[in-house]
Amino acid sequence: MLEIILGALAAVVIEVVVRLLQLAYSELIRWFLDHTRVENPDNVAFTLRTALDNNRYTLVQGVFNKRSNEVEQARRISAASVDGRIKREHAVNDLVVYE
Repeated sequence: MLEIILGALAAVVIEVVVRLLQLAYSELIRWFLDHTRVENPDNVAFTLRTALDNNRYTLVQGVFNKRSNEVEQARRISAASVDGRIKREHAVNDLVVYE
């Protein structure tokens, strides 16, 4: 699934860049709830760790439609730190899918 989402992200211009001191898991979930249409079972939420530069975490957070293979919504987040749950989720995999 990583390759499909990366391909879909290549076609999306991510204009929203959020800079935070601390990124909390609850902030990710809040954004997903605000931007995901629950009635569409083809949509999955994801976060993609793209970098750890200058001690800042960079994630792309988005909503991917499995049927159309398109990213429907996305934003880039740069944070000085992330909470323990986000660290654990991304410790092994760059891509985390929330279904």
